[in-house]
Amino acid sequence: MVDLSVTTFLPAPSAPRRARDVVAAALRDAGLRNTERDAVLLVSELVTNAIRHADSDVMIAVDQTEDRVRFSVTDFGPGWPVRQPPDGQGGGYGLQFVDAVATNWGAYRIGDGKTVWFELPAS
Repeated sequence: MVDLSVTTFLPAPSAPRRARDVVAAALRDAGLRNTERDAVLLVSELVTNAIRHADSDVMIAVDQTEDRVRFSVTDFGPGWPVRQPPDGQGGGYGLQFVDAVATNWGAYRIGDGKTVWFELPAS
């Protein structure tokens, strides 16, 4: 597995945009432009969820194997990710998008927080 990027963001409104920029640059540098559109959408959704619900620093990691790219979003809040129906006010879509677009995804506890990860094809 090759680490393409690991970055930590403060819990600020600019974090999702900055995360999109970091992920897009890492994928372009690795020659993975076909993965970029879906990856930046899903990372942005997960970072937004982390900022909204955990109010902690957020770490994103991008790792590549021969056939897939794994994106991990870690926060240090106590909550657990739960797929919810859209709330009609623009919220509730994050994990719905991840489930619909990613080839695989999951979550696990890490210390006092958790990591939500997803995979896309490395094409």
